Amino acid sequence: GGAGIGFTYSDINIHRSSSTISANGLSFAYQFLTGMKYNVSGPHNFTGGYKYFSSSDVGDFDGSKFHNFEFGYRLDL
Repeated sequence: GGAGIGFTYSDINIHRSSSTISANGLSFAYQFLTGMKYNVSGPHNFTGGYKYFSSSDVGDFDGSKFHNFEFGYRLDL
């Protein structure tokens, strides 16, 4: 598991009909993550993990929030 804090840069442009709404800048961000590894045999492993990422608002736009789930196979050489 782990956690992190820092900053992210966002550059947002939305085009609708004849108007454009834009914002950009640095915003505060943080994330939490956790994961597991299951050893099948020898160097063969199955992995799984979860990460939550969030950033604060940029201009008129609400901040970002992401939930990522990852599953895979890992070969340790």
